[in-house]
Amino acid sequence: MSHTLRSRQLNPCDPLFWKSRGYPGRPVDWRERLEDMGYYDDNSTDEESTEYETESEYDSESEDESDYEDHCLRSNQNNPNNDEFWRLRGWTRRPDDWRERIRSVYATL
Repeated sequence: MSHTLRSRQLNPCDPLFWKSRGYPGRPVDWRERLEDMGYYDDNSTDEESTEYETESEYDSESEDESDYEDHCLRSNQNNPNNDEFWRLRGWTRRPDDWRERIRSVYATL
């Protein structure tokens, strides 16, 4: 299953490609954004080489996507750089001295 998720994250036609890059889904101007991101190399900027499907079989929400979102939530909950980590531990947000707090915890192990 992780192989399928990874291939979906690498496919610009798939909403997971965009979600893994911080977008809520595939934007309407996704082709232009790919060019702005430097997704295409210098030799492939002609129109023929930038053809992608306009519709994807992954446009609808699927079970794999909900599994992926659950995985992201769990990852955020275990990442001290993320506010969700600190919320689960009683904080309203990540403290300014979060690095020192983490270092002190790991120093005692």
